[in-house]
Amino acid sequence: MKYTQNVGCFDKLDFILPLKRFFLIIPSLRKYHLHRGTIKRYFSSRRVHLKERGYFGQDRKFSRIKPKNKAALITRDSIYSLISIEHIHLFEAFIQECKENNIKLVVVFSPFYIEGQEIEVNFDVIMQFYRELMKKHDIPFYDYSKIPINYSTEYFYNMMHLNKTGAEMFSKQLASDLKRDRVLF
Repeated sequence: MKYTQNVGCFDKLDFILPLKRFFLIIPSLRKYHLHRGTIKRYFSSRRVHLKERGYFGQDRKFSRIKPKNKAALITRDSIYSLISIEHIHLFEAFIQECKENNIKLVVVFSPFYIEGQEIEVNFDVIMQFYRELMKKHDIPFYDYSKIPINYSTEYFYNMMHLNKTGAEMFSKQLASDLKRDRVLF
């Protein structure tokens, strides 16, 4: 709270429920997260009291178990991610509502272990889709799919999620890049 105490738009509830103020003013974001059960899962976690600003570092070793994804066709050797028209419309509505409310939007594709990228059959197509969508809306897009940590299991606990070491390293890199480009500051 020390960083936001002089900013009138934050209150104590913002630190208990991340993105609370955006749920109130951006209906598409609220609809998406209520549909996915994000809020319920956040508060039902037994470790919610250990989270710091919504973050709970995972000190876990790497596992090649593929994460479950309802928006993908998963076979033994490959994953084919689906891009839902409904999610595209929700995302574009979210972009529009951010613009209407003078909210600066930045999109980040976080690190993704290289083997996960290789088994995702249409990974390059999906990345190109996001690049074009962000360009269309003039939104900064930070793609971290090819940085060095993506090539070592030392920084991941599964193919898509960074462990505590990787998350802390990536957070420093992202903050540095945002500051360098003066995107949010």
